[in-house]
Amino acid sequence: MTVTSELKTVLDAFDDPRLLIRSDYSVAYANRAFVRRYGRHDFAGRTCYELLFHKADRCSECGEHCPLEKTLASGQVETILRREYGPTGVQYLELQSTPLRAADGRLRLFMESVTDRSGSSEPLHMKGIVADSLAVKDLLKKIARVTALDIPILFSVLTGSGKEEFARLLHENSRRAAHSFVTVDCRDLTPEKLSHELSQTASFALSGGTLYLRGVEDLSWAMQTALLRLVETGSWLCTDGERTERADLRVICSTRLSVEALLSSQRLREDLFYRLSVGALVVPGLYQRARDIPELCRLILKELRVKGLDVRLSDQATEALMVHTWTGHVRELQALLERAAIFSQAPVLEKEDLFADKLANQISESAETEEERVKQLILSWKGSRASLANQLGVSERTIYRWLERCRQNEGQ
Repeated sequence: MTVTSELKTVLDAFDDPRLLIRSDYSVAYANRAFVRRYGRHDFAGRTCYELLFHKADRCSECGEHCPLEKTLASGQVETILRREYGPTGVQYLELQSTPLRAADGRLRLFMESVTDRSGSSEPLHMKGIVADSLAVKDLLKKIARVTALDIPILFSVLTGSGKEEFARLLHENSRRAAHSFVTVDCRDLTPEKLSHELSQTASFALSGGTLYLRGVEDLSWAMQTALLRLVETGSWLCTDGERTERADLRVICSTRLSVEALLSSQRLREDLFYRLSVGALVVPGLYQRARDIPELCRLILKELRVKGLDVRLSDQATEALMVHTWTGHVRELQALLERAAIFSQAPVLEKEDLFADKLANQISESAETEEERVKQLILSWKGSRASLANQLGVSERTIYRWLERCRQNEGQ
């Protein structure tokens, strides 16, 4: 299959860099976008890894994944995400290899596209992660430092802080991004179950990917021994108890405890703790992320609109959320907004709509009778009549009559 002038014209029409590569990794053609981006006119006869990464050896020989190598094996389009250091800092390149078949059906050439996924500023701001707060920005800087290092990672987090999102973010910015991210809950996990999980997934899903173990402090002592073997040797004991298998994977764990409490509680054996604590990262609670709350609310309300709950927040409601004490963190914020969107009939949520249950409970505790409780609630309510009626389970007309009666009683 020769590189015809028509094929060159097609490649030159693309705005992103494209290479035509032979099965021996030599470059047959580089389109105009590639020449502009990399300034390499002398591509003829050179290899793709030499042009792109200035390497003398193939990517797989340097410990990196290669999309062309994967396409040669599968015959399909293959994509990888690669993290590279350049003169301007860290780059995240998406490499996609597409097989081009000759008239006889044989693979002759491969088109490889090169897309910069770094973004204009912080490359780790992606996939719904909100990072306006200094606390999250600091965490993202630390994640960026460890993505290229294949060390195990331990996320120390508070329940509801969004630990899995950050673990997935790390995976998607690592060299393993083109492979699977598999989540396993550590509660009731046994060496046999882990062996079964790995045996089922290693051949097609987890090989080259990331294993995320949620709640590492819940592991039994025997399970911790198996995990230590996996972390140190990359192998696990098969279900027959006689053979060991190897897995090309990265281990990420999370704990609900602080790193100090995890060690002092003796819920994790010391040798495993020290292996995991090298890559320990602390996920901030929502009370440390006040500046993130407006954008988090926007994303949550966007998801609620898909469910048919179309509401927005007033400025006063947003300010109230930013100063609220969040014991349940992001999960509590999601629940509060969804409940308010369901039970408030107003298109714009006010502070009183968000914290209606809390206000009602406070009034109920201080009132001596049911009539007094209702009266206090009506007079203190600053939201819409519709939302108050919904809160009390009555019609808006009834609310109007009660308001008139309260005003008359106060005037006497």
